[in-house]
Amino acid sequence: MTYSYILLPAEGFLLAITIDILFGEPRAFINIRDVSIRISSWLFRKFSNGKGRFSRGFLIVLSTFLIIIIPAIIILNLNYEIYSDTIIVFLYALILTSTFRITSVGARLKPVINYLENNDTAGAQVALSLITGSDIVESDAVMLNSRIIEVIGKEFMEGIVGPLFYFIFFGLPGAVLYRVTCSTRDANKRETFKEIQLGKFSSYASSFLNWAASGIASSMLIASIFLLNLNVGRISPMKASRMATERASGVVVASMASALNIKIEHFGEYVMNDSGFPPQLKDIKNSMKVYYLSIFLYLALIVIPMALTMIFFYHYLGFPTILL
Repeated sequence: MTYSYILLPAEGFLLAITIDILFGEPRAFINIRDVSIRISSWLFRKFSNGKGRFSRGFLIVLSTFLIIIIPAIIILNLNYEIYSDTIIVFLYALILTSTFRITSVGARLKPVINYLENNDTAGAQVALSLITGSDIVESDAVMLNSRIIEVIGKEFMEGIVGPLFYFIFFGLPGAVLYRVTCSTRDANKRETFKEIQLGKFSSYASSFLNWAASGIASSMLIASIFLLNLNVGRISPMKASRMATERASGVVVASMASALNIKIEHFGEYVMNDSGFPPQLKDIKNSMKVYYLSIFLYLALIVIPMALTMIFFYHYLGFPTILL
């Protein structure tokens, strides 16, 4: 019993990290990120008219979550009865690895960096648009550098810290719910008043779920910058984050801006640490070093100790941890 309900998910989690490092993200049609965006986008179009937009926003997030998690639970529970433990571990890994990404961020940013090295601003804008899923309108290399560093900070929080944090405490449903909530928020980045109102719940929910994740992510980034001897900060991250439109991700990005003493500007929205230096290409490369070291610190200092603690609670107290 202990092996089936504790070690199998734990082994699936370790295999998921291995798969991500070796092969990157799974294909779009089985990737929870992409699938949840498509489902929620379709639901947003269907429910765009009518009253009670906040409640309908809640139903959109809930429906998207149930559409994804129910088949996953059914498949895993059937396999507990039919197939070998190896297949169950592989299924766990396949589902979990689409809730986070470790290596794909660097792989996707590499073409952007290559364009900037060749002074091809237009090419960098197009390549970065493919990562963010929105049009990039920054007009020069400095603004693009700023946006890239912003993407690195957000991806660390939403692509690694958040899903792994909620997986440890609430199992696969926790990781899926976090991913679906963030993806639903991203799917509703529209301009009309109706669509903005309809997306309020997903925005509030993602901010709530990222409350803990943002604090952990900021701490890991600042620690990594200190260990890499890159810390030249002049102001606190909280002060730098005051201009951000979204406080959770703003704190994470501000940690990078304040510790590296660079100005992070999102075109038409906010400026962080306006007394800092304009970000250069070397700052992007330093940010990637910080990103990878932060992943190691997070796994070593937070994820593994917390996972062992939760397994201890389940084994001796019967408290459900990383279970379905």
